[in-house]
Amino acid sequence: MSQTAYSLEHNIAYAGMQADSGIDYDVSRTAEGVIGFGLGAVAGTDAEEQVRLPLFETSSVTYGSDFGASNVISFTVNGVSISPVTYASSHAATLTALVAAVNGLTGVTATNPSGRVVKVVVSGVDNVSTTSVAGGSAVTSAVVTSSSDVVRGISVAILNQTTGNYTDTNIVTVKRRGAIWVQTDGSGVTVDGSVYIDTDGKFTDSTTDSLAVSGASYVKYDSTTELALVEINIP
Repeated sequence: MSQTAYSLEHNIAYAGMQADSGIDYDVSRTAEGVIGFGLGAVAGTDAEEQVRLPLFETSSVTYGSDFGASNVISFTVNGVSISPVTYASSHAATLTALVAAVNGLTGVTATNPSGRVVKVVVSGVDNVSTTSVAGGSAVTSAVVTSSSDVVRGISVAILNQTTGNYTDTNIVTVKRRGAIWVQTDGSGVTVDGSVYIDTDGKFTDSTTDSLAVSGASYVKYDSTTELALVEINIP
């Protein structure tokens, strides 16, 4: 029996699948590390030739009030802890001692850029910083992780593969313009909302610990597969 009904769009299929027959612009780059299909790819070490998943190397820790008598501050970067810093004569002196202690961790650079903020930078890995303040008056803290990476596009699935990934040094097809199904963090996304990727390169609505993708918008979201349809246009 001949087909009499036609759809203007493909059905939801798999991450990294081109979503329609519109104008597309793809480039070939070398994978720096493993990259799954339908993920946000950023410029690698060789920005012209390589792509990788984003790195969130910077954490900004903001304390809610000055340190006071009897406060003891703990701080951990990627599972490695400093020796707790005990309040010493003033908030400023204690903050200076804390920054010095964190800066003493291997591969970590810590500064006090302003106010009660401790900025922590690691190189080549995601930054997971935690802190707590015991004793004396209660001091709260908030940690925000950020990335300086530049989004290059979205990884396209390998022909005839519905699942899988590009391994290190593989040639990656990166979509810079067009419509493509992508992996999300599973929390849902807002159609026509701002587009972000998380530390795994998955797409999200969250502005926390995420990287904005300019020139992109969400067109659809399928809650069953947790895939989103993204239109992207990076010149």
